[in-house]
Amino acid sequence: MELDNKLVGCGGFYIDHNKKEAGMVWGMIDRSIHRTGIGRKLILYRIEAIKKARAACAITLNTSQYSYPFFEKTGFRVTKITKDFYAKGLDRYDMVFNESL
Repeated sequence: MELDNKLVGCGGFYIDHNKKEAGMVWGMIDRSIHRTGIGRKLILYRIEAIKKARAACAITLNTSQYSYPFFEKTGFRVTKITKDFYAKGLDRYDMVFNESL
């Protein structure tokens, strides 16, 4: 993602056609522009791209306790929490997109 010809973020996804599931991967936005709406635009763009490629599939992601509130605001809900998954004190939050939000 670019803003004023400067790279400010990136994010990808994969689609597992056998499981009818898609996953968000490597979503990152430059900290200096957090809370500007750029991250929301990036995640909504990826959701729409997944829907175009495979309309009937679950969209999942995993993140930490520090980022999960952002994803809740964009329509994801927590399905599982694993304490100390990434490192001591850094928990894993598994989430799924809730289409109805």
